[in-house]
Amino acid sequence: MSQGSTSSICSLQNASRVYGTKSVPIPALRDVSLDIKHGEFVGILGPSGCGKSTLLSVLGLLERLDGGSYLLGGQDTSKMGFDQRALLRGRNIGWVFQTFNLLSDLTVFENIALPLRYGKVPRAEHTNRVREIMGQVGLSRKEDAYPPKFRSQRRNYLIALMHKVQKCHYTAFSAVGVGSLRALNSSVC
Repeated sequence: MSQGSTSSICSLQNASRVYGTKSVPIPALRDVSLDIKHGEFVGILGPSGCGKSTLLSVLGLLERLDGGSYLLGGQDTSKMGFDQRALLRGRNIGWVFQTFNLLSDLTVFENIALPLRYGKVPRAEHTNRVREIMGQVGLSRKEDAYPPKFRSQRRNYLIALMHKVQKCHYTAFSAVGVGSLRALNSSVC
């Protein structure tokens, strides 16, 4: 893959991240280059302590690089201040955590629509978008259900993922274990 091409949503070049102290540096990322194009699904696998979480934190603009460069949607994030990074992250990146972070007093539809409402998307537009994505994953008939009523973690994962995807212009990151993804892949509902 060519690094930094125009169809890339994320492009890391020679990325490094070091923890610890000057006298005892602990490298988490060493010379990592990665190019993710629009529409690609990428998995990060490796043993415990190899830098997977650090890499996700860098890609999600939660941590800065110590060396190298990171372009998100063509914008060089290495020169951005805290506020600029937070704005870019808030508008363009979604996170799905292992605990899903769904609001139990909102319906499935309301949970998915929430980022669109915060983003001031008109009601008619966000209603259509939410219904469309729910139909694509087979949850149309669960629109008025509440997440705690689901017996399946797969459904809650899908709801959380759809919630994040609705607001993302670039990408959604998921810090979900392989076992959860296997279960999701075996059956949607």
